[in-house]
Amino acid sequence: MARVPLVALAAMLTLPVGAGCYSARISGTDLWFMDVAPEVADDLGPVDVLPAETIDVVTDTTSDVAAETTTDTQVDVPLPEKDRPTGSACETDDQCWTMSCLTTEFLKLLNPNLEAPGGMCSYIGCSTDDECGPDASAKCADANAVSEGFPKLCVKVCATDADCGRADYGCPDLGVVDNAGGKLMGCLPLKLVQLLLCDNKTCDKVPKDPYCPQTCPQ
Repeated sequence: MARVPLVALAAMLTLPVGAGCYSARISGTDLWFMDVAPEVADDLGPVDVLPAETIDVVTDTTSDVAAETTTDTQVDVPLPEKDRPTGSACETDDQCWTMSCLTTEFLKLLNPNLEAPGGMCSYIGCSTDDECGPDASAKCADANAVSEGFPKLCVKVCATDADCGRADYGCPDLGVVDNAGGKLMGCLPLKLVQLLLCDNKTCDKVPKDPYCPQTCPQ
């Protein structure tokens, strides 16, 4: 699948600015109850020692081991070295299925206010969903209605921010559409979202869109 290098795309694209254990010891204890006068002791004669009383001890073998082993543990699943799906974190192009990793360094070539923390597998300039990956959640999004001249790009489809599963990424309703013209919400870096909202003046409205920064970048 042929892809246009990101650096080349940068020249063509223009975005709006916007103690352990211890032992118990008895020491110096007053054992007065064991003191017996010698003459009294002689009168007592031999002491009959009674056999120790046998006590049946029932050990509870039904411990709470099961309860201890059912503790939920969150385990982060490492990303594969290659073919990472759209929306995944990345550092280099060859880690992504799309063979295109949007990094902060690249995005700043387009606009100094843009960031993509941890990188994002995507593809700028897509025309079909097939270019975004085999996963049904990978779609080619058209944001031209949000910002004129904004190119299509591959995004991970979402309904809430939690679906993105990444800090500094959100799932805004920007009016983006899919190739059939249907409404599409996709995971995007929040810096990009804020820039788009500032450019289309959404942040000037009252109440402000929840994704709007306090001050839109100028």
